[in-house]
This record gives sequence, structure tokens and C-alpha cells, in this order.
Amino acid sequence: MQADILFGIHSEDIEEIKEIIEEILGRELEARESFNWGHYYCLPFPERNFYLRYNEDQEDGEVMEYNFSDFPLLLYISDAYRYPRYLTAVESRSDVFVKLRTEQWDPKD
Repeated sequence: MQADILFGIHSEDIEEIKEIIEEILGRELEARESFNWGHYYCLPFPERNFYLRYNEDQEDGEVMEYNFSDFPLLLYISDAYRYPRYLTAVESRSDVFVKLRTEQWDPKD
């Protein structure tokens, strides 16, 4: 079983949150740009399973995760169980990261 997990962040300061993530993971995040996502951060290849981004579509200004519009920043962790140390590190900072959604799936399906 694998899982994709979404965390919400109340802060609007993406640079501050990036630094917190780098500190707890012991890894440096890579700055990226996307037409829809705008400015975001992720782990470098091949571990691009962490995505820190604004909860807003840069093209039209609409909230991306409508059910979680109270969170200006989002952290997506894809295939989270593959990296238990990273997941544990994020979950240990519940003062910063609020678990919003877990989607479990079987890679055999």
C-alpha cells in the first residue's frame, strides 16, 4: 500500500517554511517554477516526492485545494510510506504542518 499525503500550513511565508523543511529533513529543497503552480519547492531528482507550494493557481488566482482554503501553503508528499523518515519528521512538527488528507492506493491496481 502506498499513500499520498497533503499537509496544510497556516503561514504565508514560503521561505520560512522551506527552511523548516530543510532543517527537519536534513535536505535542501530545489526552487522551481510552473505555469499553474508558480513558485514552489521540491526535493531534487530522483526524490521529487515533496512539493511545497501556494494554495493558489497562479494563472487565475483560484484556490487549488478548495476544501482547505484556510491554508495559504500546502505540502504534498507523494508515495509517503516509501520515505518514512521524512514523513515522521514532518509529522513531528504538528505546530507547523496540519495533516489534511491521506489517499492510499495499491500500486498493483
